[in-house]
Amino acid sequence: MKKTIRTVALTFTATVLLIMAANTLLAADKKASPVPEFKAVSFPVTDAEKRVILASEEVTVDGQTYKIGFATILRSGDKAGKGTFGLLLDQKGKPVKNKDGSEQSCGIGDITRPSL
Repeated sequence: MKKTIRTVALTFTATVLLIMAANTLLAADKKASPVPEFKAVSFPVTDAEKRVILASEEVTVDGQTYKIGFATILRSGDKAGKGTFGLLLDQKGKPVKNKDGSEQSCGIGDITRPSL
């Protein structure tokens, strides 16, 4: 499981660096471009910063700047309708239980949860 989390974290970091590099190249050409240019976000350094969701606050497309942001819709364990988001189910549709009897939820990709 640690390898999976590490792989996700490295993939995310590489993606952010590629976006930052692309933004740097685009910034050199100040002409209006249909390619979105996202306002830079700070690079997380501390463990606490690495567990915070970072998202650009604005994007520029064709020379026009728009305010954007990030909104959490669901996290593992959140109730949605009659179900629980991320709840692991067996082949019969019943919740998978932990040894202590609690229901098992998938939280692999949710690094913002303090329990991981």
